Amino acid sequence: MTDAWERTAKPQSWVRFPPSPPTRTPGAQAVLDRLEREDATEREQGVARAQRLRQVTPEVGRYLHTLVLAKRSRSIVEVATSGGYSTVWLATAARCLGVKLGVKRRPAPPLCPARRRFQI
Repeated sequence: MTDAWERTAKPQSWVRFPPSPPTRTPGAQAVLDRLEREDATEREQGVARAQRLRQVTPEVGRYLHTLVLAKRSRSIVEVATSGGYSTVWLATAARCLGVKLGVKRRPAPPLCPARRRFQI
């Protein structure tokens, strides 16, 4: 015999949702791959931490992406950027949700990696 909870906990009908759009475009994935390779190369060459790009790890990037999607954020603001790695993760989530991503930063020097990458 089932109790009242089991009888009421089962859904009365199922709703089919359309498949989610891909979260990363081939272009975004190419940028992420390139930035990861650049980071690995700089570390292998022994470039001092202060001179390397300051980017989050791939795991943190995936976490930020998942968090934005799970929260269904209506707007996203990134405070500061170095090479743009976390920006790409946040931008792909923003695209899936149809929202805008703002990047708050200090004025960047002309040779700033993010400035070259995003033409900002």
